Amino acid sequence: MTAAPETRHRIAASASRAGQPVWTSRAGVPFPDLVPRAQRRAWVTGGLCPDTDLYALFTGRVHEHPDRQALVDDAGVLSYAALDAEVRRIAALFAQADLGDGDVVALLLPNGRDAVAAELAVYAIGSVALPIPPGGDDRDVRALLARSRARGAVLASARLTQAVADLPYLRTVFTPGPGDARTHGLHSP
Repeated sequence: MTAAPETRHRIAASASRAGQPVWTSRAGVPFPDLVPRAQRRAWVTGGLCPDTDLYALFTGRVHEHPDRQALVDDAGVLSYAALDAEVRRIAALFAQADLGDGDVVALLLPNGRDAVAAELAVYAIGSVALPIPPGGDDRDVRALLARSRARGAVLASARLTQAVADLPYLRTVFTPGPGDARTHGLHSP
């Protein structure tokens, strides 16, 4: 169930009155910044927060240390350069599926290279990642995607892709592997 327009407007207006910036997704869902501006400035000034986005930090590391280990999982080791290539490949898949700036993309994947690369790819296209904690049932995942008005999702389970198939804002679902008739694969041949 999605929040009513008046509820979304009330959330945005309340945050705006409190002096908090409010970012609104392309689907019209407000996301107020819950950290007061003064606190965020203090973090930046104190060196606790770099005042840049995660994807920019990642690409900085890629340029500084392309051959260093970036990720170790059950499949082996990826250097920053190899991880960057995977991130760019997945970002291109997302862009081809018309996901981009201002979209919410849900992610429910097991820990590993696919999860890391998919999340960084979301940031690379200017979208917002919605990590879904493991352990919820189909109804929990469906409700979270509906409330957020996620336009894209990367889901590890074929069962979950069926559970969210009819959500009105969800346009594209990806799964690890090659995909099938209903989903795009992160590793299509």
